[in-house]
Amino acid sequence: CGGACATYAQEKTTTAGVPVVKLNNGVEMPRFGIGTFLQPSDEVCEQSCLTALKAGYRHIDTAHAYQDEAGVGRAVKESGIPREEIWITSKLWPTEYGEGKTLKAIDAMLERMQLDYIDLLFEGNVLLVGSMLILTAALLLWQDKNAPRYIHIYDNEE
Repeated sequence: CGGACATYAQEKTTTAGVPVVKLNNGVEMPRFGIGTFLQPSDEVCEQSCLTALKAGYRHIDTAHAYQDEAGVGRAVKESGIPREEIWITSKLWPTEYGEGKTLKAIDAMLERMQLDYIDLLFEGNVLLVGSMLILTAALLLWQDKNAPRYIHIYDNEE
């Protein structure tokens, strides 16, 4: 297999052995994780996340629109794994964009999960340039205050 095997054999991993990728800001993110979309209930989501964490997963992808953030937060706490070893990705919905809305939406997200921070926050479906500028400004203010590891703005074209 040549050099490719040697590269993967030396690949950096989390404490649970999950390979990581280094983002452009230098932060390392676990390469694979569990997504919580279409979980039938918050309780099922909690159990799914706990099972995944016990199996070695260290990345959970959720969103306000999935209506399972509380289950994610409970699983993180119940797992006994230090929070800094678990990567949480979440997303804002377009109705949460705008002056006076975005920061409140992020604070509400953290409250639902009972967590102090989110590692990666996506904002999707940014259709209007003005909305995107307001959203970006609000997120940069929030980033200064709460220091998420990475913010990414995407749209349906990505």
